[in-house]
Amino acid sequence: MGWYAKRYDPLQAGSIDGKSVDPHDHAIKRAMTAKYRKPNDRDGVSTDPEKTLFIGNLTASTTSDDLKVALSRYGEIEKAIVIRNKITGISRRYGFVTFTDQQSALDLFRASRKHTISVEFKRQSATIANSHNTITPGLVEVQKTNAIDNTSLDTDFDEAPEIAGLDPTLDSSTVLVDFERSRVMEGWVPRRLGGGIGGKKESGQLRFGGGIKPFRFPIE
Repeated sequence: MGWYAKRYDPLQAGSIDGKSVDPHDHAIKRAMTAKYRKPNDRDGVSTDPEKTLFIGNLTASTTSDDLKVALSRYGEIEKAIVIRNKITGISRRYGFVTFTDQQSALDLFRASRKHTISVEFKRQSATIANSHNTITPGLVEVQKTNAIDNTSLDTDFDEAPEIAGLDPTLDSSTVLVDFERSRVMEGWVPRRLGGGIGGKKESGQLRFGGGIKPFRFPIE
């Protein structure tokens, strides 16, 4: 497949133009020597990586079912999961969606590079004496953005999906959509080992090469 980058280079990811010759932070140095093992069946990961997408920046209340309902407009979903802390059960605010066919995964990936996809969930107030509010799968809001990936896609979209109306009762999150780099990208190093993609300048670990922080041409 040619819709995602094949190889990850921590040194390249550490510079906006991908041309650094020296690591500029200690995390890059750590990533350059890190040994990362790709997830496999022994880890309970058996889905097809080329039909699977990473979904990040979720709200803490988003569930696996919410994710499946919200993104099923792009195709039939085989599995959707929100990753949680194994001890506390608290959401780590990212997950994975596996489609039954590769084209649906590609459609969502390309749409995310053309637009910002916002997943919204309607919160129903609990009026009866019981626990927390319940989360009902809601709408998918799509807003145009100029964010692009570094994969040179020749894709033209006639129109964006319909934009959902604003509603103060909605619990929304603009999600990050990416291919599953950990299993398809040679040399991948996750953020916890000094690599990754994205981040903020203030964190001291800003990484380029994805849809959120694409590479830019060198400034002469």
